[in-house]
Amino acid sequence: MKQLRRADIPQFRASGSERLARLASYLENVPPGMLTFTRWYGDRRGCAIGLAVTFDPWFQAQGLTLEGDGTLKECRPAFENRSEWLAVAQFFEISLVVALDLFTAGGYDGEMRPPAGEVAQKVRAHLATAEAEVAAA
Repeated sequence: MKQLRRADIPQFRASGSERLARLASYLENVPPGMLTFTRWYGDRRGCAIGLAVTFDPWFQAQGLTLEGDGTLKECRPAFENRSEWLAVAQFFEISLVVALDLFTAGGYDGEMRPPAGEVAQKVRAHLATAEAEVAAA
């Protein structure tokens, strides 16, 4: 059997829609009270993106990270030389407008702590709409 170095093994790069679907599945299992739109991540609470990249290594393997000045409360997502909302939009292959609608209080009537399941449903609804638009084209 031939041994390969890790660097020689092709890495699976999910599409934006696959990443969104994975995020929705992750959010369905987030305990109540952990999701908040007040920060990316800190004190075991955070937004959908911060929680996913902190607790699900799959997102890190896809290249999404949290960077900051050394404190979790000041961290922000990073992906392919972009940070914050530009990183989120790039990672999920969505527009900045869609990212803000899916992952900020503005998309939930100002609610800063919506149930994680509600966010998962909204992500799935976005995916269904996007798939329908592709099929109609």
